[in-house]
Amino acid sequence: MAFSDLREWIDAVDALGDLKKVSGANIEEDIGAISDVYQSNPGSEAVLFDDIPGYPSGYRVLSCILSSPSRIALTFGFDPKYTLKETTKGIQNKLKHRDGIPSKIVKNGPILENIQEGKDVDVTIFPSPLWHEKDGGKYIGTADLVITQDPDTGWVNVGTYRSMIHTNNEVGMLASRGKHGREHMEKYHDRGEPCPVAIVCGVNPELYWASSVEIPHGVCEYDFVGWWRGKPVEVIQSQLTGLPIPANAEIVLEGHIPPNKTRLEGPYGEFLGYYAGGEKEEMVVDVEKIYHRNNPILTGSPSAKPPAEETYFRCPIRAANIANALEELGVPGIKDVWCDPAGATRLWVVVSIKQEYAGHAKQVGQLVSQMPQNVFLGKYIIVVDEDVDVFDQSDVIWALGTRVHPPRDIHIEDYTLGASYDPIPYDYIYPGGRGSPEKGYYNARVVIDATKLYEARDEYPEVVRVSPELREKVSKKFPGLFDNLQ
Repeated sequence: MAFSDLREWIDAVDALGDLKKVSGANIEEDIGAISDVYQSNPGSEAVLFDDIPGYPSGYRVLSCILSSPSRIALTFGFDPKYTLKETTKGIQNKLKHRDGIPSKIVKNGPILENIQEGKDVDVTIFPSPLWHEKDGGKYIGTADLVITQDPDTGWVNVGTYRSMIHTNNEVGMLASRGKHGREHMEKYHDRGEPCPVAIVCGVNPELYWASSVEIPHGVCEYDFVGWWRGKPVEVIQSQLTGLPIPANAEIVLEGHIPPNKTRLEGPYGEFLGYYAGGEKEEMVVDVEKIYHRNNPILTGSPSAKPPAEETYFRCPIRAANIANALEELGVPGIKDVWCDPAGATRLWVVVSIKQEYAGHAKQVGQLVSQMPQNVFLGKYIIVVDEDVDVFDQSDVIWALGTRVHPPRDIHIEDYTLGASYDPIPYDYIYPGGRGSPEKGYYNARVVIDATKLYEARDEYPEVVRVSPELREKVSKKFPGLFDNLQ
């Protein structure tokens, strides 16, 4: 189904019994702490905070939005009873027929219920939490949409980049090098011009997930989501910047990012589970206009030690994209792909294959290591045989322990694409340091062939496991005995 807005999605989640309502939690400690505990237990409810001290009743915060298989499936339009494996397969199959439905421009929408301009602009009217105890400030943008437009082609990009409050009308933004929104900003700045930008801080989860993953260059996330749900995204064209903002959003900050204006941003609890990025000079948004609905809802997705919400819901999407990319490259025998949540979607990728030729497993591992869908901050790529369940890490560890000969099957690739918030002290490892914000950062990664040796694959002893035929026979003899068991 297609949700018209965040509130309709909340109602659907509440009807599933998947919503926890909390009254009286403060932004200084309580909301961040509660969110961290809940999202560290995948499968827990989404949390809706109200009656926040210091703010009007009805000014709410929603966190842990997509930290359960049921809410992920619901948001993607699948049966809420789907497992992560079923959702991954559903995404993979649908993405094979990718298309687009352009957004629909409308003149009015709930986002226009309240507007602040000029001296009245004040981003602090919203209950933006201190998400982590040692953050450098309060972050209004975590589960957000950052809307920019290419000044040359008109392509509208909708990304997710964190936004930290500096003053009533200044918000810091971190958009890593290589991100599409950063590309747009740099084009404006190279011309000596400020970059128009809109930050949506209360979002429909259907838009949020699309803004958080790799959509092809030149494709607008609005069009992608419109196709995915079979219904165009309704937008209002701003009179200030000309950018299309969601008509049913909860909160929108709009303004410009001036060239050469920076302020210290961070530290912030990163998605790898460390305060690793530190405090750095980052770009600043001069907020010139604020839109918000009556009783607005701020959406939050604070990073945390994985598995956590920010990485949990990305795993099915990234796995599906990698699987389809391998098939599009013409690689045969691909069975399953999984990006484990404990690996923050990027650090631990497992691919199962039916080996068809010598070197097949190594080919798959090296392709996954460097393909665009996984090149950023990859670390471990493991290739296993088709009899290994990539979604069961016990099965994967078993394959690592019984099918890997380290001198032959572990391959290290150095000087690959990393990130500043990787906690490993690479400055002690790489001559001249790990890199810089201007040039990018290095890391290294490992490709592990955990398949049976191709030349001797038929010589391995049989695996000790009840045969499918015997299991089926016993299951019929004792109905229900094996229900909910693997």
